[in-house]
Amino acid sequence: MTKTTEPGVSRRGLFRLIAGRPPEPGPAPEEIGACVVTAREAFVRGDFPTSAEHFRTWLRHTPEDDDSRMLLGRALYAMGRHIQALVEFDRVARRHKEHPAALFLCLCRLRLGKTDKAPEAFHAGGSLVTKFPPELAERIEAARDDPSLGSETADALETALLRVIAALPATAASQGPPNTGADPPDEGISG
Repeated sequence: MTKTTEPGVSRRGLFRLIAGRPPEPGPAPEEIGACVVTAREAFVRGDFPTSAEHFRTWLRHTPEDDDSRMLLGRALYAMGRHIQALVEFDRVARRHKEHPAALFLCLCRLRLGKTDKAPEAFHAGGSLVTKFPPELAERIEAARDDPSLGSETADALETALLRVIAALPATAASQGPPNTGADPPDEGISG
């Protein structure tokens, strides 16, 4: 089934029509463009619920915008909605090889206790993996065999992501730290 059955009617709207209720009116085309601006501004302010709401509206109309999808994933992650964040990062990682989305996917898998699949996601980061300390890759591998290490390993990966992603070129700005737009902390990832 395609995303819409006819222009302007979403799947949710179709179900409302079947139930005998009129579909909820969506935003006007000029409002859709404003959604991404509002979403990014809210993200920078740390207003993640507002950011996520506006990114979702934007992505319903422009699902191929992976930069916005990454920011949506980061906003969801910051709100503790790790399953939803995982879905967004997975969508981007499936479309792009060696993308930072794979590293965020690894982070979500560690947070959710899916440690058996975390190393696969980490290594899918390709050349980005070389920017991380080798000890981190070892910790992620160790968490595969001992799921009790998942949370601690996720903390270490999150700290490392703050450092590594911040050093990427400006084109990767939307792929920055998983929790906020803040500068990386000074502490290391020893543990």
